[in-house]
Amino acid sequence: MLFYGYKYANVNGVDVIYSFTDEGVTGNAKRQILKNQKTMFIIVAACVASHLALCGTTLLLNMPEATDAVWRLYPYANGLATYTAPVVLVIFSSKVRCLFLPKNLFKSSSVESTTSDFAPQQAYRI
Repeated sequence: MLFYGYKYANVNGVDVIYSFTDEGVTGNAKRQILKNQKTMFIIVAACVASHLALCGTTLLLNMPEATDAVWRLYPYANGLATYTAPVVLVIFSSKVRCLFLPKNLFKSSSVESTTSDFAPQQAYRI
């Protein structure tokens, strides 16, 4: 099992904790693993927060004195809980973001002609 840069194992009936540096995972691999764990933590935290907002709204709907005031907020809380995960995943995934953007968005543009139809093509002598 991996968790925040550590591996938990059972060796000869004894629980042992190894860090990635103990096992030789260093450099780019360790940075990538920690970056992925940070990203997943942010995604899970955003999902938990949005679902807690929905939970609070739902609990308040069961209270008769708060039903009228909270009922107007329920669609927003429900939408937040529904769309938080996909939006956050799109924000953090460059592969998915590239599917939404046009392929030539980041290519440099070039000017094909510096002349216009209204300007004379040759210099005339008077």
